[in-house]
Amino acid sequence: MKPSLKALASTLSLLLALVAACSDNTVVATAPPSDPTVVTPEEDAGTTAEVDAAPAFDDGTPTRMACVGTLGKGLTPAHGRLDGTLVSIVGASDRGCPSDPSHLHLQVKMNGAVYDIAINLDGLEGETDARLPGIPYAEGWHPMDLDYIGDLGLHSTAITLASPGPIRDRVVTALAKANHISIFGTGYPGSDGAHIVHYKGAGLDGAIVVNPSAPQAHVIAFRFDNDTF
Repeated sequence: MKPSLKALASTLSLLLALVAACSDNTVVATAPPSDPTVVTPEEDAGTTAEVDAAPAFDDGTPTRMACVGTLGKGLTPAHGRLDGTLVSIVGASDRGCPSDPSHLHLQVKMNGAVYDIAINLDGLEGETDARLPGIPYAEGWHPMDLDYIGDLGLHSTAITLASPGPIRDRVVTALAKANHISIFGTGYPGSDGAHIVHYKGAGLDGAIVVNPSAPQAHVIAFRFDNDTF
């Protein structure tokens, strides 16, 4: 027996009612609210952590005074290292203290007396950073060797600045804030200063060392045109 049209219509109405009921009770999953304190990898892309730079080495406040003509007598006519305080950079026109056109003269105070240091301007100049060769800085005169290659890893190709004017300007700039200083050189016969502050070989090289107590001091080196090492 075939169902009547009335029965079919009743069944269809029941099915539609069931579908509607299911639609009303459907639960839709939603994402939990985002936590504003959480940064996802996408949001954090491109950021860089800040790293504090190492502080500059503090060698104290420089002390400067007018150059003097009365010098100490505490050095020896040997090769060594003078550790002291830079107190004067002698100008080309200064009078009454050691000076000459082919050298830049420095005055270094050591154990209460002042000593003259003659720096050649008629060669070539170069600079590097390195640990102070030899014993740690200690005010005084210390006979010892210096070898550009063995102690500093320094070769002639790194010492290239020429002409007295540019060399004077560069050295004066490098020494502008220098306080403690170490000078490798050979003592004058009169024991009142040092010279040969340049390459000589055989462990007798000379140099200026700024901030000698710093982990990486600043070294100013010199040579002549015909020096190759």
